[in-house]
Amino acid sequence: MRIAVINETSAADKNAEILAALEGRGHELFNVGMKERGAEPELLYIHTGLMSALLELGADTEKPLRMAIRSRTEK
Repeated sequence: MRIAVINETSAADKNAEILAALEGRGHELFNVGMKERGAEPELLYIHTGLMSALLELGADTEKPLRMAIRSRTEK
């Protein structure tokens, strides 16, 4: 399973603990959020939510894009 760890600023200090809990379980990990508090750029909930949505679209890129194109052209 591929897992993206996307921490925002208030959870940035827990990043290492989260990764440690997931390592060694056979998952492919992507650490794409904040890794430490105060780092730049500072990510907020709105940013991590957008990142999650983009990753979800990328999980099956063809299907969501087809649906979006179809709904725009049917109007």
